[in-house]
Amino acid sequence: MDNGSDTADTQNRVTDRAAVSADVKLRLAGGKPIDVRLIDLSTSGFRTEFVSRLHTGDHLWLILPGLAPLFAKVAWSDGVVTGCHFEKPIHIAVFDRIVATLR
Repeated sequence: MDNGSDTADTQNRVTDRAAVSADVKLRLAGGKPIDVRLIDLSTSGFRTEFVSRLHTGDHLWLILPGLAPLFAKVAWSDGVVTGCHFEKPIHIAVFDRIVATLR
């Protein structure tokens, strides 16, 4: 899928992302966990898709199996695909383990 947000995200990205395809959960502030599709992941953020629209600046938690929820902020959203930035980067060893598990 080609969209302007993806291009802007690529240009502003600090670290490379690993392509993944996994069903995970997100929890929005004040909400219950919802199922989403994780598209890619980096030590500094992730991209996901689901049908609810998120807005730039929204706070949320990415819930991955075997890890404490990871706090993130929405960097951009095109209505279906959303890019988020972690408050604290994931350690590279943890990142490598997550990617190996999700691929």
